[in-house]
Amino acid sequence: MAHNPGITVVKLGGRSIETPSGLAALASRLSALRASGRRLVVVHGGGAQVTSALAATGIEARFVNGLRVTDEKTLEIAEPVFGQIGRSLAHALTLAGSPAVSLTGRDAQTTQGVVKDPALGRVGTVTEVNADLLRHLAFNGVTPVVGPIAVDAEGPLNCNADEVASAVARSLGARDLLLLTDVPAVRGPTGKPVPVLTRAGAEELISGGVATGGMIPKIRGALDALASGARVRVLDEPGLSLLAEGHDAGTLFQEA
Repeated sequence: MAHNPGITVVKLGGRSIETPSGLAALASRLSALRASGRRLVVVHGGGAQVTSALAATGIEARFVNGLRVTDEKTLEIAEPVFGQIGRSLAHALTLAGSPAVSLTGRDAQTTQGVVKDPALGRVGTVTEVNADLLRHLAFNGVTPVVGPIAVDAEGPLNCNADEVASAVARSLGARDLLLLTDVPAVRGPTGKPVPVLTRAGAEELISGGVATGGMIPKIRGALDALASGARVRVLDEPGLSLLAEGHDAGTLFQEA
């Protein structure tokens, strides 16, 4: 894959987009990043909103290594929640001056996948990305907003958004992958932020139990994208503003 100097993939968490004011602030930061000369492709999660929607129907969320166990009923509830988040995000970006469109695997096969592990139910691993579509939109002034739903022959698959973002970054040969979280950086064994993290150091954080829950797929996604040559950072929302202004932010991943 030819390295693309212009594309930055940004993965957003669900918490940052739970309120209209939070959504508007995030859209403003992303638009500033775009105005600094980057072409954006946005991938969003929404786990907190899905968990709330499941609880409202009496379904308890179950996770294995940070991945949501997804039966048919869970998927029926999760997919519309992700769809609504994507549309809200695309609308907020458009209002902030960055025209955007919301997509999932159901749209022009943006993302295709396979079942990751039958024990997890309809949880998918992304195997194909419609890179031509995403590239066409990004280079023509429209920011694609990609939800964490892929498709296989049987229908939709619930995917971890960090893994989707990594797959999208790899397929596009993106220059940068920014994985947003609610902490300023990955924390080391002492609890302090780590400005630069090597592959070996990241693996130690996982094997040593320092990185837990949702941080595990985030780090795995970062390492996958790193292998394709992207510059990968884990950072929080204020970090986006720092990057737009030309400063460093968050944790930068390096091979060694």
